[in-house]
Amino acid sequence: MKSNEREKFAEAVRQLRGKRSIREFAKILGLSHAIIRAWENPESSVYPEKKNIEKIAVLRGETYSEFMSHLENPGELPDSFERLLLQVQNQAPVLSPSQISKILRILADYLDFL
Repeated sequence: MKSNEREKFAEAVRQLRGKRSIREFAKILGLSHAIIRAWENPESSVYPEKKNIEKIAVLRGETYSEFMSHLENPGELPDSFERLLLQVQNQAPVLSPSQISKILRILADYLDFL
């Protein structure tokens, strides 16, 4: 992983962890907190294995290939949140009130999780 890719990876991990402690996030991924701490430090010599990069990609709502493309060329692909917003925006005119309500409930439940 190149230094700019490493920095983007560290940023992605920090964003996914959010307000959770490193230990809480490590438990979600089934990894040690030391690994997460190392990943969040772009100067670290600890590089993630492919299976762990895939875990991060899935949490971002991306495939491994999409996530790696984002790391290699950050300006070329919107992140998963931006893609989701575009999908919702494109579908908004045809969504029923109950479908919109369901989306809002999912978001509220997710915010409660954080």
